[in-house]
Amino acid sequence: MKDPFYKDDKVLIFLHEIEQQLILEQKDKGTKITGAYSYKKHQPRNNKGQYHIHVYKKDNQIFSMNADGSGHDGYSGTRIPNDVYYILKQQLKGFKFPPDQIIENYIYMESEKNIFLRKVKVLPHSHITGITYNIEKTFEGYFHSFGNHVFLTGGNGGYKEMIIAIIEDEEGNIHKIIPDKIKFI
Repeated sequence: MKDPFYKDDKVLIFLHEIEQQLILEQKDKGTKITGAYSYKKHQPRNNKGQYHIHVYKKDNQIFSMNADGSGHDGYSGTRIPNDVYYILKQQLKGFKFPPDQIIENYIYMESEKNIFLRKVKVLPHSHITGITYNIEKTFEGYFHSFGNHVFLTGGNGGYKEMIIAIIEDEEGNIHKIIPDKIKFI
């Protein structure tokens, strides 16, 4: 008989090799993707839920995503690392991966004719017009998607790029808003 794995006054535990292997696999946080990355695939939590994945870099979760490409457990607006994105896209055929590698925080729910968008409140923010800064007021609108905004800097700075949220206000006007200035309601 082997030596006990754990022993105290009330408990005596023996492990067989297969059990030790399972315990060690838990430290790896699921299925290995590449390098230090791994993932776990979970079933829906209820009959309205969907399959989702949790992705880790070493012991730290870096994002979780639902099968439809929306953020899970509050992970939205997160960019999926290149290697992870391409490998998961091949391995998880039933999952819809966003083409820009940014996990969205909305779900399009399609009915016969309508597409419903998530309501947002846009917080006070600066808007650059020409060379002056204007402070825009708070308004409510509808979140469409995240996107990239490319702009030319002055001098020899060249082009720069930043992530923006595309928001439609109540009158149908489209606004490009910095993501930390929107709140989903």
